[in-house]
Amino acid sequence: MISISKNIIWCLIFFGFAFQTNYAQIPDVNTKYDFDTGEVQCNKIAVPGGPEDIVLGKIGEKSCLFISCANRTNDPGQSNEIAILSDIDSVVKIMNRLYEPDSLFFRPHGIDFRIVNDTPFLYVISHDDERGFHPVIRYIINGETLVYDTLFFDASFVSPNDLTVCGDGDFYFVNDAGKRGSKPELFLMLKRGSVVYHDGNRGSVVVASHLGMPAGILADLTHVYVSAATENRIYRYDKLQNNLLGKKELFARMPSPDNFSVYDSLMIVSGHKSKLKFIKHVNDPDNFSPSIVYGFLNNEKQLLFDEKTGELISGVSVAAMWDKDIIILGQIFRPYILTIVNK
Repeated sequence: MISISKNIIWCLIFFGFAFQTNYAQIPDVNTKYDFDTGEVQCNKIAVPGGPEDIVLGKIGEKSCLFISCANRTNDPGQSNEIAILSDIDSVVKIMNRLYEPDSLFFRPHGIDFRIVNDTPFLYVISHDDERGFHPVIRYIINGETLVYDTLFFDASFVSPNDLTVCGDGDFYFVNDAGKRGSKPELFLMLKRGSVVYHDGNRGSVVVASHLGMPAGILADLTHVYVSAATENRIYRYDKLQNNLLGKKELFARMPSPDNFSVYDSLMIVSGHKSKLKFIKHVNDPDNFSPSIVYGFLNNEKQLLFDEKTGELISGVSVAAMWDKDIIILGQIFRPYILTIVNK
């Protein structure tokens, strides 16, 4: 059972500085939030670069938030870093990275946290577009330092976007295109994306294909969920023996779904409300792109966040819950995360 005791429904409508709220209800939760009465507080927290992915993890016994930050706008004030937020009221810190190869160009994308055999790891997709080199890098987490451990790469790492790590350190990832950066695939909505399984040791195998720009992936013990952004769909696959995937089945529909996160039994998925506005946002981050977030519980879809203009936060790529009273939003270009706190 999910342990949320209050309604985690943040439906934002941004007009200047005025907020109005629409309400939906998640099962077993029934407290409403009202922006006008000050029961919810929105805070922007600066980060080094566009926080495209965030994941909850731990340093020792203390919960924290790992933030994948990348400079996608050639802004001299931004940088490519993994940042950490150890307390919701603290400032973000940049994590030191040790023992990386001198030749490594670090530009992080999707990330995931996993403890394997009592060792905490952070798995990071990194992009070196000049060399066509898009590996997954595994770091050991040592306090607020990342210690380089292993680099995974082979011919199947075409355009990795997101990954999900399993209990033994094996992982699935999605290639969002058949050719990285292909504009025809994006504009024609061609289904050239794929899902790849890597055993964490010997190599990888393509386990699903014919997907329209898969941007997020999440595995549990029995299923793998994939967001297909240009199809406006989330698919679910059964996990078979040897970690292959069964037949693709439709799990849910939502606008341009992106990354996944989980809080207890609640699966959270962010999405982009308008493909056209999102494409304009990618071409020029000053063009706003409105976002939406849904929660899925017991096969029911509930609206969590609906920002009508994109002015408060634009191009939301990920949403995660710090605890039952705090949701955190990441975005692609602007260097801040948005926290929404129930006071």
